[in-house]
Amino acid sequence: MAACIVVPAHGYSGALKLAGLCWLIAPVPLLITNALFIKLHPLTVVSHSLGWLTKLVVAALVAGWLLG
Repeated sequence: MAACIVVPAHGYSGALKLAGLCWLIAPVPLLITNALFIKLHPLTVVSHSLGWLTKLVVAALVAGWLLG
């Protein structure tokens, strides 16, 4: 909510764009790095990555609804 207020991301589309950018900035590089150095199975990395994306999209939809 605070990030949507600071960055003018009011409504669903702005909140979803912000969630996508946050997903690309934080969890994706972290998961890829862990996959390379810890030797995680690629499907585990995809599963965790989609889990992060789902959490961020749900949070963005709630923020878009409340701030819309």
